[in-house]
Amino acid sequence: DLHSFPTRRSSDLAIERDGGICYICGTKCNWDDYNIKTGKDERPVTLVGPTYPTVEHVKPLSKGGLNSWSNVRLACFECNTKKSTHWEE
Repeated sequence: DLHSFPTRRSSDLAIERDGGICYICGTKCNWDDYNIKTGKDERPVTLVGPTYPTVEHVKPLSKGGLNSWSNVRLACFECNTKKSTHWEE
């Protein structure tokens, strides 16, 4: 079904399907690109780096995109952040 996510964790499936490569810049995504720091309240805070993998909506939900498997791709954190809600038909 192209309009619903599979039951396995979506990020794992996107990495498998997309070969671990960011669809925007072509960089290999890296699960180890993060640091865990202690916040002001002594709780751990995870800071991800630019190549950390994210699941990105090609057509943003805010622009009418669906939360569907056919509308998500693997993107590195940096590209996903830069793209934000931009979308061109």
